[in-house]
Amino acid sequence: MIGLELLVSKGGPVAIILLALSVYGFAIFLLKLYHFQSKQILFGSNDYVEKVLQSIERGQKSIAVTELSIKKSPVSRVMEKAIKLSDSTSSIEDNSMAKEELESEGRTQLEQLTSYIRGLDAVAHLSPLLGLLGTVLGMIQAFMQLENAGVQVDVTMLAGGIWEALITTAFGLAIAIPALAAVNWLEGIVERVRQDMGDAVTRTLSSIRHSV
Repeated sequence: MIGLELLVSKGGPVAIILLALSVYGFAIFLLKLYHFQSKQILFGSNDYVEKVLQSIERGQKSIAVTELSIKKSPVSRVMEKAIKLSDSTSSIEDNSMAKEELESEGRTQLEQLTSYIRGLDAVAHLSPLLGLLGTVLGMIQAFMQLENAGVQVDVTMLAGGIWEALITTAFGLAIAIPALAAVNWLEGIVERVRQDMGDAVTRTLSSIRHSV
């Protein structure tokens, strides 16, 4: 394994930039884990939805709103919004302003979930390019040393220059692969929440129409 000190000394400024990117990307990942957990979407469940829908169908909207208010998930927020809007209009589907307000709430919740993920995605795409740049710069330096050596060329000199140059490419890939995996995983959670929100709103509006 290549030590951090060797990585920085051989990789040069590019390795330092990559190291900073790895810290930045890891910080974003930890932040999103905390954010998702606080929103009860990481390991939480939507079991409360059925209970809320039953309360709505019994005409107990206030109980449903109270149940939703103690939840922090985006699903609960859009359901609560739908119930409150239903008190001011006979049909949300037929009221363009109410429908737009409900859709705006859904977009706001999703925008909060996707915040900072773009930064992690940038880390995933920039890291291998920076690693390649470091390798190219290292190869240029290695061949300049060979040229300066003249007739006293040593094969080990070339081999040493090549492996040192390849360090940054390996480091860049080592950062990019887990970062890209994290981005896909986080986006998968957001997409699941998006679908859950759409399903919950549809069922909430249906329950409101059929409420006693």
